[in-house]
Amino acid sequence: MFESLVDVPALLVDRPPAIQSGGRGKRVAVATTTGGGAAMVVDNMAMAGLDIADPPQALVDWLKPLGIAAGEGKLVDLTLAGAKPEIVAGTIERLLADDGNDAAIFVVGSSAQFNPELAVEPLLRFARSAKPFAVALTPSAERSLALLTAAGVPAFRHPESCAESHGALPPAPRAAARAGARRAHARFTRRVAGRSCLGLRRAPRRRSLCRAGRIDGEGDGRA
Repeated sequence: MFESLVDVPALLVDRPPAIQSGGRGKRVAVATTTGGGAAMVVDNMAMAGLDIADPPQALVDWLKPLGIAAGEGKLVDLTLAGAKPEIVAGTIERLLADDGNDAAIFVVGSSAQFNPELAVEPLLRFARSAKPFAVALTPSAERSLALLTAAGVPAFRHPESCAESHGALPPAPRAAARAGARRAHARFTRRVAGRSCLGLRRAPRRRSLCRAGRIDGEGDGRA
């Protein structure tokens, strides 16, 4: 979709590439307060070649006393009971802290249209998070979209553009490649430092040779 070309830069600005683990790097965690809208997002992500990450056990254990059953599937459905700012914020915090995913999405339902301040307020604090985080609005809600965009949170009107944009996220080099790059940089730094030190040691001798008339053709018969 053309919308993807407009929305994807917001996922890339000021963020490192998605961390790759075990050859993956396209693992997306999805949480929602509306199961139907989130199902459309998940379906489009599967078609875009993305993997839906399992919820972390820490999140499952945290939600259980609140009466919210997570962990039975990949989608974290908070339901209407979990549509509270503290529950939404706690869920996102735990998803972003989990090493089992590379990005997180929160899908907001009709509350984004009828109560935009309440629906998006707990999401604004995750603007410019180190790990890519985005919001999908189903149905589209222009006021909520404007609030999220102004705060720097990537937001999508359509499930298709949300999936396509996340599919465009570049994976980071594997750990071995990163380690090799660090070693090469260290060797280069040592080499440059060694040359600098060597040049400092040679400088006094050059000056002494100049004074002795042995440089620039003096004292050796050369013009």
